Amino acid sequence: MRYIVLSLLALNCIYLFYNLFGEETATVEGAPDRQPKNVSSIRLLRESTNQDVRQRQMDQVVKNPLLLSETITPGCKAVGPFTSVTLAQSALERVESLDYLVELRALDQLTGEHDYRVMFPPAASLEQAFRQLRELQSRGIDSYVITQGKDTLGISLGVYAIAKTAETVRQELGEKGYPTLVVKIARLEREYWIFSKINPDLELEYGILELLQQEFPDIQQTLQMCL
Repeated sequence: MRYIVLSLLALNCIYLFYNLFGEETATVEGAPDRQPKNVSSIRLLRESTNQDVRQRQMDQVVKNPLLLSETITPGCKAVGPFTSVTLAQSALERVESLDYLVELRALDQLTGEHDYRVMFPPAASLEQAFRQLRELQSRGIDSYVITQGKDTLGISLGVYAIAKTAETVRQELGEKGYPTLVVKIARLEREYWIFSKINPDLELEYGILELLQQEFPDIQQTLQMCL
């Protein structure tokens, strides 16, 4: 009996010791984990911010292209062409890291071919355009409001590579009570080039250009239009 009583006392002492010191020990042992979590969150936020800035820069380039003309004689050195804005932005950042003041521009060139858009003429206001858009979409007609160019606030009902196809769609919509028109859209070939911000010519050192060409074999430092 005496051994049973002693055993119970020992268990009570162990339980009391755990309550007094166990939680404090767990708290102390767990404390170092908190700092890495915070650091990780800060790092992820910084990476996200950098990605947002990069995306805004690329969007700005894509939305502000320059149209090349046959009447313009190339006279300023630039580095390119890049077929993708993402690749071009990556190359630009590498050149910038070497203390060159450069910028990326999208250059469009006419191919001489055309696509054909079926559309409603531009509306008098944005509200009117979206009112008409909602009506079309409620009837299952695929469409969107044009937001750039001379046809801004017009409603596009499709772009087709063949004029006859576009004309057939126009007639079908007319039979449904939607008079539309077909407009020609010039096809463009787009390239991305890196230009100097401060000089007419971008002169990269040969070693730097050679390193870029290892990853982008098609690029060169050549005459392009002057900005």
